[in-house]
Amino acid sequence: MIRIMAHEMGHTSYEAGCLRRNNTETQIKKRKKPVRLPGELLSKTRQCEMAYPDLRTTYFMPEFGTGNCKAECFVPGAQFQASNGHWPIFLADGTPCGNSGGRCINGDCVKLKGKFRTPKEKTRPPKRPKRRI
Repeated sequence: MIRIMAHEMGHTSYEAGCLRRNNTETQIKKRKKPVRLPGELLSKTRQCEMAYPDLRTTYFMPEFGTGNCKAECFVPGAQFQASNGHWPIFLADGTPCGNSGGRCINGDCVKLKGKFRTPKEKTRPPKRPKRRI
């Protein structure tokens, strides 16, 4: 009974309609503006903040590098009653990596041709102004 229902739903379901049509374009249209990858828009520190939103303070730690499109994010020990540490993240596509000007693409640091924008990197949190009493 369930098989028959699923089969019949496929005949009338909007979602299954694409399985019965072949209306794909044969040529991909060229874009006027280049597509920007997430790593061109998000600094490594911002990627740390997005990966670990529950951390009060986190930032990219450049001393660990960006090999294999991985980075280390600062973990404040005070938040966990422990010593400071670092947790890993995978970097977003388009993020600068390695020492040879590569970019992360699908988890690999590859050398790409073309112009890329690189977000300004702030690797340490801003100093807070002293409060006046």
